[in-house]
Amino acid sequence: MVMKRKLVTILITIAAIVFASAGSQTAFAVVTASDGTLSSTFGGSGSGFNGTVNEFVVQPDGKIVAVGNFTQYNGINAPMIVRLNADGSIDQTLNVGTGFPTVSLSLCPKGLALQPDGKIVVTGSFRSFNGNTSQGIVRLNSNGSFDSSFVSPFAPFAAWNTNPYGQRVSVLSDGSILVVGEFMVTGQTSPGTPVGRIAKLSSTGTLDTTFNSNLGAGVPGSGDGTVVALEVQPDGKILVGGTFTTLSSSIYTAASKPVPIGIARLNADGSPDTTFTPQLTGAMKFVMDFSLSGNQIFVAGFFTGVNSTPQGYLIKLSSSGTLDSSFNSGGAGFAGGQRATGVTVASDGSIYVAGSFTTYNGSAVKSMVRLSSTGTLDPNFSAGTGFSANPYIVPITEISNGDVLIGGAFSSYNGTAIGNFAKLTNVPADAAVRAAVNNANSANNSQSSNGVTITSSPALAETGSFNWMLLGTFGVSTVSGLLLLAYSLHRGQQG
Repeated sequence: MVMKRKLVTILITIAAIVFASAGSQTAFAVVTASDGTLSSTFGGSGSGFNGTVNEFVVQPDGKIVAVGNFTQYNGINAPMIVRLNADGSIDQTLNVGTGFPTVSLSLCPKGLALQPDGKIVVTGSFRSFNGNTSQGIVRLNSNGSFDSSFVSPFAPFAAWNTNPYGQRVSVLSDGSILVVGEFMVTGQTSPGTPVGRIAKLSSTGTLDTTFNSNLGAGVPGSGDGTVVALEVQPDGKILVGGTFTTLSSSIYTAASKPVPIGIARLNADGSPDTTFTPQLTGAMKFVMDFSLSGNQIFVAGFFTGVNSTPQGYLIKLSSSGTLDSSFNSGGAGFAGGQRATGVTVASDGSIYVAGSFTTYNGSAVKSMVRLSSTGTLDPNFSAGTGFSANPYIVPITEISNGDVLIGGAFSSYNGTAIGNFAKLTNVPADAAVRAAVNNANSANNSQSSNGVTITSSPALAETGSFNWMLLGTFGVSTVSGLLLLAYSLHRGQQG
């Protein structure tokens, strides 16, 4: 007998409606699926980190190395550094011993980077690792042991060296290492070598004196701000962001260029790139994070605009540093709260932004959004009620299928308690729908799979030759991404 499936109706409504036609059996299902759903399986049922995750990186094998001022993960000892498996469980093969001393949580690792050989470079305000003295920067072997072949160039805290702390670090293609932070000098004895809050080191930790680290802001005694953001462009130029205000002012003045505040770009040799001069505006002007998309530069921080154009907390710059006015054209950007702390461009060109903001272009948002490549809110992503109050979130890292990992300082996400680290899912609709339908078919009730929920009525449970058709998906809410499906099953009918 010929089987024929026939569309009966598509009902765009939130409530499930069941109807039947002569000689047919029809089932209707309402499916809700929002990108941004907290993964219920990542990390198991543990409490997460008991302190701030300052930075994490994802290894090529999918494992995750995280550092911060935490001492435990899921109740297990983690002395300010830990490596997780891709499912969020602790990777016991990283043996860090006593790790970073936890006597003072303020003396903690703040940034890290992976070398191609698997070694891990960590920078921060610590003074030792696993009993080995190493001020402000250290390198670990891939198994977590101390790499004695790398020697920190920073002297211990002293009257002449008041802030020997790193914030971010990057490993360059030639094996050398860039580190930025609060430090102003290197060397083991007074008065040290001025390096201006950025230093280039050899693969063994030796200061590269050919690197012209003339940040001005870092001149000893200047009291200027910290560099907290670092991004190396494919052409070798170096983006730096932070709270500095006096970056090599004499060089810019000589070039008849305005002195950058909070953001600057250096040439590969460390000299200021005076062609790059975006001028942030607002009472506060500092940069927290960068993300690159080809030659385009996304900048997140605390500012209200750039070059006299209103654009709150997030801007897109061209390679020359000019504002890309086609991004969020006519919009005012983020406002409320304090800042945008993290930004990343996904593989599909969409942009994830997180921070303590409360609105975007006047629309209420909650701590994290996904934008289209043109800067419009993506209605298929929802953070629900968002993170706990005034979250600090950086970085954001896409891992697969649009799934993202987020770390920082927060105690909940969308009403669910979570310890400073989370995985948000973005499951392709067809795969998620199929899995949830199969579950609903078997259980004859509401079922969830990978963040997708199906409510079936009447029973979708069938045996043998059961067939169903996915007729369509329709986004009807800018915050929930409601998907509506209608199924009609005709068995043994001829027309």
